[in-house]
Amino acid sequence: MEQKNREQHTDEEVQKLEPSSRTQKKKEATRMQALGERLLEFKITDLDKIPLPDRIRIAITEYKRLPNSHGAKKRQKQYLGKIMRDCSREEINEAINLLQSTRKTIPQSRVLARELTEIILTAGDDGINQILTKHSRLQRQKLRQLFREYSKAADEDRAKCHTKLESYISKSLNPKE
Repeated sequence: MEQKNREQHTDEEVQKLEPSSRTQKKKEATRMQALGERLLEFKITDLDKIPLPDRIRIAITEYKRLPNSHGAKKRQKQYLGKIMRDCSREEINEAINLLQSTRKTIPQSRVLARELTEIILTAGDDGINQILTKHSRLQRQKLRQLFREYSKAADEDRAKCHTKLESYISKSLNPKE
């Protein structure tokens, strides 16, 4: 009769009904440890965007605090993998993929900020007017003020003013940064 019941169930249901083998448990533990290692690549501020239990956050913070002693970091990775067995792998994978995709878009915004800065520094007021037609988040008065600072600055201070202008543009276009 048990044979007939197995035939009626799908493969996934059979796997849930049968106890997992030792090998399957080890593979799952290894996968969770690898997922934990992927989490270790991110900054703590980035990890705040992921819904993680406090135990995992503490373990990651501890790992980052450890000296470069190979054995200590290896044990901490294993501990992180152990803690992560209680978490949903799919949710964490989705959150990691989201973080990685936002990481890739940030440099593009900085490239845009550099391009706009160069337009302002070469074209002056005309460049500011041209940029404001496309990017209404920027303030004309602030752009002109930063351009005047750059124009009046001595050669050694121009790099500082250039960075200041680029930073303002970048922050105005991407307030999340």
